[in-house]
Amino acid sequence: MLSVPRWLAVYAFLGEQWRDRRRVIADPELDRALARGRTASFGPPGTPARDALDSLVPAAPGRARVWRVTWTAEGGEEARGTRVLAADSAGARLRSDVAWEVALARPSAWRDAGAREAVLDALAEGAARGRTVALLEPLTAGAAIEPALGELADAVLRRFAGARLYALSPVDGVGVFDCGAVGEDAVREGDDADVPIVFDNTLASETPRYAYALALINGVAPPDGMTLVELPGEDDAPEDARDGAGASPLAQTVELLRRQYARARRQAELAELARQASLAELERALARGATLGARVEALERDLADALELRSQALEPARGVASETLEDARADALRAGLVAARWELEQAALELERLTLRPVDALEAEIASLRVQLADAQGDARRGTTASG
Repeated sequence: MLSVPRWLAVYAFLGEQWRDRRRVIADPELDRALARGRTASFGPPGTPARDALDSLVPAAPGRARVWRVTWTAEGGEEARGTRVLAADSAGARLRSDVAWEVALARPSAWRDAGAREAVLDALAEGAARGRTVALLEPLTAGAAIEPALGELADAVLRRFAGARLYALSPVDGVGVFDCGAVGEDAVREGDDADVPIVFDNTLASETPRYAYALALINGVAPPDGMTLVELPGEDDAPEDARDGAGASPLAQTVELLRRQYARARRQAELAELARQASLAELERALARGATLGARVEALERDLADALELRSQALEPARGVASETLEDARADALRAGLVAARWELEQAALELERLTLRPVDALEAEIASLRVQLADAQGDARRGTTASG
């Protein structure tokens, strides 16, 4: 199982599903962590893990109502930011007096089969009305992902109309950032460079280890493909926040600049991903143009063959002369040729649109973001130097 704060990556991945929506959370790992206390498990306010926890399960009333299923006696009292549901009666409560929009639940946490079935039935009824359900199942160390996905698929097929399955794998890695070249000429050359995102898995295992299997029903724009969730490091929090003392105004300014730098870096990464998507669309348009060009050539050959056969005598059909039949065939081929040429012109216009603007616009946006990122980084360095 993922360790704190790494298992929070599951909820970060699902953030688009639960943020600002009325939600039910049933996860014994989260329940045990809250029973030990927020500061003991996640650190003081201001640390990344604590901020993520307070967003998921607020300590004070927020924009959306939150219900939490508990298995621990320590967590039985009502909290200021959440309503607490007992695990053995959660199924009945979800049907009656809990107006939830999103449910994040681990079905295997219920040892009693009857209580588990009641919860799944309540979730299925909510999903039938369009509510979002996420079924989370942690895997034991070394367990294969295929059986877990198979069990989730069976559970979905028995109760839900459909779902999207995901496998979560913790990845150990190192982030390498280009800090620029030394020398005036080299710096000028680097100003116009792209900001590529490169993933190198040559040192990774050929059989990755998986930590969670996930089924998402009625997801809000579920992401496709592979998603990487960056986790906080131990030194990401400001020094004053780690010590639990009040931060000085200068330290707060430095921390604000660091966050602005991180936000600018993320915007640059998103812009690069959009540029890559635009390039992929351009390649598809080029392939479509080539296909249409080949189709036009084939129709031109067929038309030439039809005109050549025009002089040959064919058996009349129903009193219609062979020359009339050949004229009709030639007219049909000409019409197909005109239609294909029109499609080719439209593809050329689309290709011109993709070639002239999006990539250049995205590259200009990336260049602007890189300037903002460099400014934020310089301000953060100056603030750090001043605080020292």
